[in-house]
Amino acid sequence: MVCFFLGETIAKYSGLPLPGNLLGLVILLGGLLSGLVKLEWVERTANFFIQNLALILVPLSVGIMGDWKLVSQALPAIVASILISTFLVMGITAKIMETLQGKVNKRETGNY
Repeated sequence: MVCFFLGETIAKYSGLPLPGNLLGLVILLGGLLSGLVKLEWVERTANFFIQNLALILVPLSVGIMGDWKLVSQALPAIVASILISTFLVMGITAKIMETLQGKVNKRETGNY
């Protein structure tokens, strides 16, 4: 929650064109990577949210159903953006994994 509120405060007073919750996640990631935030501190809460993800998404689904006329007008653009972003993420992830796997294989065989 501290990271979330820090992100919201930074977004509000800095004028950055990023949502505060995203900045909060970046702050949390930085804390985890630097060791300032211990994984054990957030692990139980994160697991709770993952286990109850369906309940968290219910309001979003109801909102989409409530504004179906608006959503249906933009449906081709929404579907196109979902498909394009999905394939981009899959492609970039595959390329990163190929690169990392190649480095691991080189280390294991001794051919740096």
